[in-house]
Amino acid sequence: MSRKTGSTHSYHRENLRRDLLEAGFSYVCEHGHDTLSVRTLASIVGVSSGAPYHHFADRRALLLALACDGYERLSGTGADNLRVISDPLERLRAISRHFLLFAHQYPRLFDLMYESELTRPQLDPLIKEAQLRGFALFREAMVQAVPTIPEQDFATRILSVWSTLFGFAMLRNKEIIKPYEMSQDIADSVVEYIIGMAASVR
Repeated sequence: MSRKTGSTHSYHRENLRRDLLEAGFSYVCEHGHDTLSVRTLASIVGVSSGAPYHHFADRRALLLALACDGYERLSGTGADNLRVISDPLERLRAISRHFLLFAHQYPRLFDLMYESELTRPQLDPLIKEAQLRGFALFREAMVQAVPTIPEQDFATRILSVWSTLFGFAMLRNKEIIKPYEMSQDIADSVVEYIIGMAASVR
């Protein structure tokens, strides 16, 4: 929630952190993360420039918190409705569609989560942990969908699916692929095709 610039407020610590994250989420979605600073965020929320430092030690800590919040929206509580799908193959499709839709709806947040200083030259440990939690959701559905295939074959299939989904998301966000390949129908078709191939019994 935005607050009048220049005003001061008496915040409960957790309320301020929540408002800062919500304001940061909105800013990143609209402008990207490159120009976001702690001072800018304080101005948006309407608190003193030093107030956010009670919650975020520096700009990197702020970006890290926003990225982790993004992962929570993607594969944490944001995926709760997917976890209750009983059919593992349909759950696998739903998780894949959810991932592509999230990347398409929040391309600048997606960049922060997957293609930013938080991931280069190596993954921040908290980012790695968040990514592994999301991958575990995907892997569990894959294991249940194709329970009898050998481990090596399983690894090939799941890596092929993940590479295809991530590659399609990045190509679409960067508008490298043709316009007709950017529609949701095409995205759904990609999911159907790659999951069908990965779950086939040979």
